[in-house]
Amino acid sequence: MKNKIINKAYLFIFLAVFSQCGLAESNTLVASCATKGTAPDGSRKHCDSTPPTCFEAPSGFVLAKDTLNIQESGNGNHSCSITWENPVDVIPGVPQPTKICITGSADSPGGMRNMNAQGDVKCIAAINYVRLSGK
Repeated sequence: MKNKIINKAYLFIFLAVFSQCGLAESNTLVASCATKGTAPDGSRKHCDSTPPTCFEAPSGFVLAKDTLNIQESGNGNHSCSITWENPVDVIPGVPQPTKICITGSADSPGGMRNMNAQGDVKCIAAINYVRLSGK
C-alpha cells in the first residue's frame, strides 16, 4: 500500500513537471448530438454522439489523465462520458492510458408542454499527453 502511494506521488510530480514545463502536448476532442423534438404525446427523444470521438497518444506517449478538462453544455437532460483505454505503466504498478474516448448523450425535455422542444449536448475535452522517458 505504501509503495502504491509513493508511486502515485511520483506519477503526479512527473505529470505536473512535464505539463508545466512545456514538455507536454495537448489535444482537444469534441462530441455532440441533437435530438428530434419532443413528441406531441410528451414522450422524449434521445441522441448519442456515436461513434465516440477518440484520441490515441502517439507511440511512446501517455495521456496525463489528471490534466483532463471537460466542458459540457446543452439543453434538456444531457451528459458527457469518458472512457480510458490501453493503459501502460509509467512507473511499475502505476498505469496511464494511451487512448481516450468521449461520448455525449441528450434527451429532449419531456411533457406535452415541451412539444417539439429539442435536447442537445456538446462535450469538449482537453487533455495533455507526455512522452515516456527513454522512448
